[in-house]
Amino acid sequence: MTLHLLTLRYKVLSDFGNAALLVSQFGSAKRRLECLLYLALVDIMLCMTSSEERTLANLRKGTLEFCLLALLRNGEAYGWDIARTMSELGLLAGEGTVYPLLSRLRQSGQVTTRWDESDVGRARKYYAITDVGRESVRRFTTVWEPFSASVSSIVKEKP
Repeated sequence: MTLHLLTLRYKVLSDFGNAALLVSQFGSAKRRLECLLYLALVDIMLCMTSSEERTLANLRKGTLEFCLLALLRNGEAYGWDIARTMSELGLLAGEGTVYPLLSRLRQSGQVTTRWDESDVGRARKYYAITDVGRESVRRFTTVWEPFSASVSSIVKEKP
């Protein structure tokens, strides 16, 4: 949940917890009831959003590594470019997520790195997929395609 939503949720829950004090400021009983209903609806909407975000986070955890490796099948890439591409595709919650993953993939032998000196700044680290990484993507794809098709067939609404 974003910081703004967390702050709003805290305020709503705090206000709702002190509802008697809060709504006493709104005059009529009808207006106070409207205020309480509004606060309850906002909280329900925030809970739904956090649930959707948790679901997406769980899906990312299981697939992010393989998506990153699949991107590298097209050739080596600079870490920041990988992070930007994956963020644009909605696969990363934040660009800082990709660097620990790249480090784990390097340690497991699925990617290699090389440094390239830059004329205009610091040296850049480039990442390339190894044969071990390619095999991981191949195995993942073999499992993912039928699995995702099965999930899609179940969750799609039928007309």
